[in-house]
Amino acid sequence: MRIVCPNCNYTREIDSARIPKGVVRASCPQCQHRFILPSGPESGPEPPPPIEEVRSRSDLSAPEPAPAAPARPPLPPPGMPRFQQATAGYGPGTGAGFHSGIDWETRPSGFFQNLYTTTWEVLFHPGDFYERMARTGGYKGPLIYGLILGCLGWVVSIFWQLLLTMAGVAIKGGSNETSLLIQTVVFLGLMVFSPLFVALGLLVAGVVQHLLLMIVDGADGGFEATFRVLAYAQAPQIFAIVPILGGMVAWVWSAVLIVIGMSKAHETGIGRVIVALIVIPFGLMFLLVLIALIVVLLVL
Repeated sequence: MRIVCPNCNYTREIDSARIPKGVVRASCPQCQHRFILPSGPESGPEPPPPIEEVRSRSDLSAPEPAPAAPARPPLPPPGMPRFQQATAGYGPGTGAGFHSGIDWETRPSGFFQNLYTTTWEVLFHPGDFYERMARTGGYKGPLIYGLILGCLGWVVSIFWQLLLTMAGVAIKGGSNETSLLIQTVVFLGLMVFSPLFVALGLLVAGVVQHLLLMIVDGADGGFEATFRVLAYAQAPQIFAIVPILGGMVAWVWSAVLIVIGMSKAHETGIGRVIVALIVIPFGLMFLLVLIALIVVLLVL
């Protein structure tokens, strides 16, 4: 069955067998407009007959029957992950597709208001945010958000490094002006190409972390869910505006958000995520360092 939103023309193919019997309305995952589903064998009760036919067939003096109570939504099968329940038609805000309650994607307000609201929710309510985050829906929205916050942190950090370098040269009496010029050109080049570096960083980090999650059987949400978690976890980069300390806070805060987000997006325990993203990488690093030390000792 082809579902078309009459408000924004969002189109999606839905298996009619997956729509619960009695569900007649759907919520558009793009603009949140509610509309009546196309008629089908299980789309709901038949429309009532015209009022003239009702009058001819019934006694007008008889009281009208009370409206039937709305049917309660069916319960999902045992063991079905929450991120699959929406597309199957279970729970609130479901029907034509997965409902995302993220302002950055639903766009209920202006650009800057949506950016502010989303950043605030990621920073201070990460559990609720990643619980409502759609696991699918495209890479464009999360990528743009990650680029905005990631580039902000990148550019501000480079600016502080350049400022500290200039301060050091000034203290030394300007005896290293050539080196300062070269470093300035390098810093400006890094700023210009920061979107490319941030995008590549998100992609590489997404691939690596998803593979690590697959090792511990904790990647049921798919790669797109992993990428979305990483993109929105760029929110703490806003703290990079504070010199030196801000970058450290942003790094630690992002790590915490990633652990929480992966747990919510992939429906797995936090302990399993920690093993995949922290224990295994540090264990491998320790093993490599140990092997290197043994080789050096053998050579000497």
